[in-house]
Amino acid sequence: MMAYIKPETVLSPKGSVANLNVLHNNGSWSVAELNWNGQPSLGVRWNGSDNETGVGTPQSRGLPMWFIVPTELASVIKESLPKKTDMELAYEAMAHDELRETQALDWCNSLIGESDAAR
Repeated sequence: MMAYIKPETVLSPKGSVANLNVLHNNGSWSVAELNWNGQPSLGVRWNGSDNETGVGTPQSRGLPMWFIVPTELASVIKESLPKKTDMELAYEAMAHDELRETQALDWCNSLIGESDAAR
C-alpha cells in the first residue's frame, strides 16, 4: 500500500517536468505551475491518501504524474484557487528566510538555556 504523495515530489516524467511550483494543496488534490516539455503549463493531480493503494492520479507505470490542463482552462482554474491570507503569505516568507529562521532558533535555544540556569 502506498500513501499520500507530496505534490512537490511529483517530477515524472523527468524529461518533461521542470520548475515545479505548487500553487495549492488541500491534502486531497493539488494544482501546480510547471514547465511541461519546456512550455509553461498548469498541472492538477489527486495526491492519494494513507487509506489508498497506488500513488494518486494520474500515474504512469506506478509513477505519480500531473494532468496538464489545456491552455484554454488554465487561467480559469488559477483564478478559482482559494486565496492565501496575509498571515499565510507572511509565514511562507518567514519560512523561506534562512537567516531569520536561524536567528529565531538561536533565540529559542537561549530561552531554554536561561530556563535551565534558573533551576
